[in-house]
Amino acid sequence: MSQLLRSTLGNEAWMRANADKLREALPADWSPIDQNLMMRVGFAIKVAGVVWHSSEELARCLEFFRVTGLMETRGAPSIGNAQVRRAPKTFA
Repeated sequence: MSQLLRSTLGNEAWMRANADKLREALPADWSPIDQNLMMRVGFAIKVAGVVWHSSEELARCLEFFRVTGLMETRGAPSIGNAQVRRAPKTFA
């Protein structure tokens, strides 16, 4: 994780203060993971202060959102039918 990501996503106080902004960056309804979604989410989280530098870092950010409970997933990415949506609850 880059130093910039550590100062945002890796900082518990920053996460608590910005969890709602990050949640709002994610689609409310189930949406396929495609280039359009990645661009929209990537731009929105950059506006919120998360500075990622590569598509791999952006993918890691999405995985982090899943693990922390900001985002839900369903389907199988390996066969191209994965979908995501914002989780019903905020970061706890």
